[in-house]
Amino acid sequence: AGITGMPPLMAIYFLTIFAFATMEATFPLLTLALFNFNEQQNGWVFAYIGVLIVILQGGLVGRLAKRFGEKNLVIAGSLLLAVGLAGLPFSTSLPLLLMTLVPLAAGNGLANPSLSALISLTTSKHSQGETLGVAQSLASLGRVLGPLWGGFAYMALGAQISYVIAGGIMVLMAGLAFTIRKPEAPEPGPVAPA
Repeated sequence: AGITGMPPLMAIYFLTIFAFATMEATFPLLTLALFNFNEQQNGWVFAYIGVLIVILQGGLVGRLAKRFGEKNLVIAGSLLLAVGLAGLPFSTSLPLLLMTLVPLAAGNGLANPSLSALISLTTSKHSQGETLGVAQSLASLGRVLGPLWGGFAYMALGAQISYVIAGGIMVLMAGLAFTIRKPEAPEPGPVAPA
């Protein structure tokens, strides 16, 4: 019974990693075009993103999940990622860039752990290791394919269209997450004889 929600969850997990990886791969090109940033300046920006994600995942996600549920956090995270991704190429000043990176980091910080939790909750205890292994394989594939697509889209379509497409993917993922049914309580395992 628990496997019914797995294909959409796996698709969301893969495409969330994929969309974020497209940004990571092309972000230096974007900041070079917008601000003439070098590697060190981009490093500071990525550190800023990392700090925002750590703050969110370090203490807030668990409390938010208890209050709103993992499914709602995936939806909110996907929409925040969509706003951040689509807004990046239009962030023509440094303060605007730093503001746009807040929903991007918050969306990533909400969506990823919530997706992992939902995958775990939707899987029986006997197949959790296998299912989480598949999820991690899909995440690795997203980290490989995302930069390939991101680089192609950036060069062929330009920054604005490629980032808006990435944001659009996350809007679709929010819609897909909305359709996921709440995981049922896991079936009790066999009782050992006394």
